[in-house]
Amino acid sequence: MVIINGHGSDDAVAGHDNNLLIKAGDNSFLLGNKITYAISCRSARVLGKEIAQNAETAYIGYRDDFILVYLEKYRTRPIEDKVAGLFLNPSNLVVTALIKGHSVKESVSRAQQEFLRNIQKLLTSKVKSDDSSILRYLVWDMRNLTFCGDENKKLKS
Repeated sequence: MVIINGHGSDDAVAGHDNNLLIKAGDNSFLLGNKITYAISCRSARVLGKEIAQNAETAYIGYRDDFILVYLEKYRTRPIEDKVAGLFLNPSNLVVTALIKGHSVKESVSRAQQEFLRNIQKLLTSKVKSDDSSILRYLVWDMRNLTFCGDENKKLKS
C-alpha cells in the first residue's frame, strides 16, 4: 500500500515544494500491483485511471479538489481541531479500513458513510453559521472520493 499526501492535478501528484512524485505517462508504472491512496486534488481523473489499468492494482483518490476546512488557531495541531476532524477522520478511515482487511470498494464506502454521518451530525445539531458553511465541502469531498481499478483488492496479510 502506498499513501500519498500531496498536491495533485489531473495527471500527477507532487509532494513538499511541489516536487513531482508520480506522473501519468512517466513513472505511474511504479504503483502497479499496489493499492495507492492519494489524498490530493483531482489525481483520480487521469493518473488514477492510468495506474488502475495494471492488473491487480487499485487507486483511491479524488476526482476534483480535496477540500479541508480547519480553524487557523489549530493550523499546527490538526488533531485538536474538531472542524478539520470532520474532513480528516473520513479521509483517514480509508487507510484504517484497508489495514483491517476491507476491500478497496468497502474502504471507500466506509469513508463516504463517515462523511455522511458528519454531514447529518451538523444538520441535526444546533449548527453555528460557521459550521453550516462547511456542509457543502463535506458533501463535495464525499462525492469526489473514488477508486479506479480492482475494487476487490485487499492488503495481503
